[in-house]
Amino acid sequence: MRLIHTFSYVLHNLSESNLPPFAVLSHAAGQSCCSDTDDTSSHQTTARVDLDNSILAACGKAAARGLSYLWVGSACIEKTSSLELQEAVSFSIRLLRAAAVCFVHLHDLPAGSGYLAKAWGCCRYWRRSWTLQELIAPSEVEFFDADWDHRGSRSSPEVLAILPAITGIDKSILLDSSALSRVAIGVRLSWAAGRESTRAEDAAYSLAGIAGVNMSIRYGEGADQAFARLVNKIVQDTTDGSIFAWTSNDGQAVRGLLPRSAAEFRHLTNSPGADCHEPWTFDGSIQLSSGGLVLDSRASIQDSSLVFEIGRTAGKSMGVRLRMLDNLFVRVDPSSLSDVPRTANRCRITAARDVDAETLRSIQNRTPRSPLRPPGQTWHIPRHIPSLSLVSVKRERSGRPKTPVSEYSAIQAESPRTTSTTLLCEDDHGSCSDDEEFSDFEIIDYDDDDDDEDEDEETDEEDEGEEEPLGQDEVRETTSLNPDHPFQSEREGLVRRYHGSILEWSKSAEYVAPPDRTSVPRKRLKTAASSPSPSPDGEMVLEGVQSSQKETRVGSRIDGYFHLACPFNKTNTSRYKDCLLEDDLRSIEDVVSHLRRRHPKPPYCPKCRIILETPTARDAHIRNLACQVRHPTAIEGVDETRLVELMRRGKKGLGEAETWRQICAVACPGASMPGSPYLEGGLGLAVSQVRDYWHEKGRACIEEYMSERGVPFAGEQFEAGELDCLHSVTLADLVRRTIEDDVC
Repeated sequence: MRLIHTFSYVLHNLSESNLPPFAVLSHAAGQSCCSDTDDTSSHQTTARVDLDNSILAACGKAAARGLSYLWVGSACIEKTSSLELQEAVSFSIRLLRAAAVCFVHLHDLPAGSGYLAKAWGCCRYWRRSWTLQELIAPSEVEFFDADWDHRGSRSSPEVLAILPAITGIDKSILLDSSALSRVAIGVRLSWAAGRESTRAEDAAYSLAGIAGVNMSIRYGEGADQAFARLVNKIVQDTTDGSIFAWTSNDGQAVRGLLPRSAAEFRHLTNSPGADCHEPWTFDGSIQLSSGGLVLDSRASIQDSSLVFEIGRTAGKSMGVRLRMLDNLFVRVDPSSLSDVPRTANRCRITAARDVDAETLRSIQNRTPRSPLRPPGQTWHIPRHIPSLSLVSVKRERSGRPKTPVSEYSAIQAESPRTTSTTLLCEDDHGSCSDDEEFSDFEIIDYDDDDDDEDEDEETDEEDEGEEEPLGQDEVRETTSLNPDHPFQSEREGLVRRYHGSILEWSKSAEYVAPPDRTSVPRKRLKTAASSPSPSPDGEMVLEGVQSSQKETRVGSRIDGYFHLACPFNKTNTSRYKDCLLEDDLRSIEDVVSHLRRRHPKPPYCPKCRIILETPTARDAHIRNLACQVRHPTAIEGVDETRLVELMRRGKKGLGEAETWRQICAVACPGASMPGSPYLEGGLGLAVSQVRDYWHEKGRACIEEYMSERGVPFAGEQFEAGELDCLHSVTLADLVRRTIEDDVC
């Protein structure tokens, strides 16, 4: 990284791993200084740069404290280099925490103005986006006025008395910057409400360090898209429910579950009680999917909406109001939060991330009445049903319900085996209309002690089939690194170094459909070259391929075979994009394993179409003879017995392509049969090529990268298998990056 020498005013390139003591200048005035980047080798100097008066004054203050180096973003970052900008953003919080002191220059604070909040609050410094982390992260912060007269430190009683009112930041954070991680994400974002940035995207990028996440820099994407990616990263990396605690008074009656800007957290800045500033405990799970957000939490029916718990804070359970719209839950009444009663029951929902203007207009045009809230209509809950939930039915030992079932039939109970991304609605009755809101939703109390007698019967089956739910917007990693492992800091650099090169290689890579084999699994293709750098000329030698047709390709280069597709992804690519993220399908056996794990048909009643938690619960429900016949609806998923039958046929000599088509016909009845079972283009092919390349050359790439960085990666310093873990998680990062680039 570059630092300015405080005596010679020359830029020095220094190793991040061995930085000398240095100061930071934080200000909202002054012009950017372009640094000379001709020589970037370690501990070498660049040409002397032109510095403005603020930087020269800061150099003098640093030198007076015995510090030989100063960092300021306007002079020490080469803004024409996207790589350097990315590294600067990723390293910013660590850099600020490593600084000996941060000088804050309030260029518009008149000298001798005292310590009045009104005078200090008028300074432009408090309205800039990047200055937020520069105020919070350093261990020591000193303030100077327009004449560079010292006005006190961040912990000075005079300054500390006015900063909370100006910034909205609690005194405890200003006194101890290390306490940042103990503050709710929503509260941290609230500090940025009203702040501005020269480049629109910086409003989001400047919050990445504050939120404790890493994100790629994509100038030109716009502020809205940048903030949406930031929120997605937060949802992926934390279980702090305050990220859903936003409120909006923009007049839009229907929203998704995610916020659109930091301004929507403004109400949390001055929330009463210190407990509200602590992370909100979200007692459930959150998964991002291409279809929305899959959430598991507690919920309760109140009036005509579902109050869904987003977290617990200050001794209370807080929630948001949701309703069903086109198979997804959306947020209604986004201007406020709601209390969740203690008697709420657990459920799983799929919610929209956001609702765009076109969708909102479509909702408003459906009916002249208020969308999603018919006038005068509330939920009719029979008197014999407890009012705390729409349905909370316990069963006696005989299997009969203790109370009659509500007139609103149910279709969803939480189950780890459920796989549909529209988890609460799978037929025409699930969308929200004037008279049928939530008509297919039931909260089921499955913590019933009366069902203990079934536990032994269910244990074996649950242990065999239980996996993480579908819809998680991340690659399944079979190995992982400890969060504090030194290799963790190298993952992002590896992706930046090789992702573009791999995609460039893939442009000239020749992929073909494999010969129509029977049941012999296809072996991974091995490259003749072992160079760590992608090369279009690095051909792959085809090994272990047995063809029933004995076809031979002569005189043409083949870099790889197309990978098989998941039938669900092939017939509905946008909805089942997660299948690309999760599994690499190289044989029919892989396809069947994927379907068993990700797309099993949930246990359901063929009469009333209710989905139950376990097969045992389904059988008990059928024996009760208490349900009513419903209009037939499609229950997504693949039946295990049909898979076994199809695999049996495959072992009898049926070709790979034909076996796949028969599996597809069973898995996706009614869907148009794809012309090919393979990922022959688009995102599917791109992901396949990333996987193939990294499997073959990833370890060499890691060795090359670590050597250039001077990072030890062999010997006795790390345990056996840790390099394999780094290889695995980096592959996951590369695949995820490929998917994100396609989405965004």
